[in-house]
Amino acid sequence: MKHYRLPVIFAFLVLACVLELVERSSIKPRIVQPFEFEELTVSSFDEVPDVDSLFDQKISMGGQDGYEFLRLDLEDNKSYVRVETAAQYLEMRRKGAEPFSTYDITMDSWFENIVPALVFSKHSSASNRRSYPSITTKIA
Repeated sequence: MKHYRLPVIFAFLVLACVLELVERSSIKPRIVQPFEFEELTVSSFDEVPDVDSLFDQKISMGGQDGYEFLRLDLEDNKSYVRVETAAQYLEMRRKGAEPFSTYDITMDSWFENIVPALVFSKHSSASNRRSYPSITTKIA
């Protein structure tokens, strides 16, 4: 007498796992830390119609007005450029502007907290598949 139960149970488990892997669901990118701008705080992508519009929002620096912290020429004290938005920041960094002093580096950190996440968000999209069951979707 052959034992067919074990292979049949194994086949059903494998089939269930494969179906779970192929299950289609839309998992949207989430914002872990809110993006803080002068006129708004974005905690979810549902709050904004288009991520590209956030590149033109003035980034909040905690009530400070230290928007001149990048230098185009490190040898020239007067080569500071005013940067208020993510788009301006990216443009100036492409042109070679950098923070020079410890104060400049501190002011640059306000942008470094938001700009990389904005760039990533611009190029990311909702996932159509998941490769493993998500704990957060089962809890929520």
